[in-house]
Amino acid sequence: MRRPLVIPIVLAASLSLLPLAGCGKAQSAAIAEGGSSSATSSVEKRDIQDFNLTETFSYQGVAFLGDPSWDASADDYEYTVFFDGMTHYSPRHIWVHTALHGQTATLEGAFREYYASVDAPIQTDTWTKDGVTYASGYYETSGGRIYLLSGSDSATGRGFLLNLTIANDGSTEDQQKNLFDKIVATIEYDSSQTNIDYHEAFAKANSSTGDGSSNGTNSSSGTNTSDETTSQTSSESDGTDPQATKQYGTGTYKVGSDLPAGEYKLTCTDTVPAYWAVTNSSAPDAQIVGNDNFTGTTYVTVSDGQYLKLVRCVAEPTGE
Repeated sequence: MRRPLVIPIVLAASLSLLPLAGCGKAQSAAIAEGGSSSATSSVEKRDIQDFNLTETFSYQGVAFLGDPSWDASADDYEYTVFFDGMTHYSPRHIWVHTALHGQTATLEGAFREYYASVDAPIQTDTWTKDGVTYASGYYETSGGRIYLLSGSDSATGRGFLLNLTIANDGSTEDQQKNLFDKIVATIEYDSSQTNIDYHEAFAKANSSTGDGSSNGTNSSSGTNTSDETTSQTSSESDGTDPQATKQYGTGTYKVGSDLPAGEYKLTCTDTVPAYWAVTNSSAPDAQIVGNDNFTGTTYVTVSDGQYLKLVRCVAEPTGE
């Protein structure tokens, strides 16, 4: 029987994640909230030192200056700024996630909350302006450094995590940090405009059938805000097997009530690595029994009472 891996998270370089300086006054927004700039969806790739930060990008009260050639797009739970046209998960981009419940009070807390990581980023600076506490830093990956900025309004509990990833473009670490510092120097945050909580919106977007009803089961434990579907096996389509195979999508499941104990085959459903974690409870400080990022497929074994978290993948029982 295959055993779940027990290793620390290492985020792939293709995943966006963001440090430094004070905050200048951002100019009036040149693009609509959650909209995109006037750039086309296919642009010539430029050296990062040639970017001219003159256009304001704005999302949920977070505003900063960027190059007019960048494109921006918002979905139900996150905001992405593309440096090289609208190719999601481009190796050169900015992500912004917002929070309503104090998740971004510290850079470490924000990073672990939004990226399900057991590792911590390196914090390099912190400052307070107009009631908002900012913290900047970075996270080292095998593919390079990911730059991070968190902002938190302690009076409201609202905040954001902004991350910048630049990979595979030949730029130096000093050039990347210089661009990041210039962006951060223009950051402005108005928490009164924040009304999206990333985790709540993500769960809703991935558990909805499109008409507002849940596509998964709601157990008495109240832990399953997930996408559970039932698919037929090839043998059933031939009429030879009356059994259906359940698949469990993105969400958190309590083993024994939301899904049965046993071994599961996990299949990545995205163009970037999927993530799974097995914990001993659903609490924020739960002990992690095992976790991993993966592409393709992998196998995980879970026991009654544990919790299985799935991101960008589906789990199918193997029957073992």
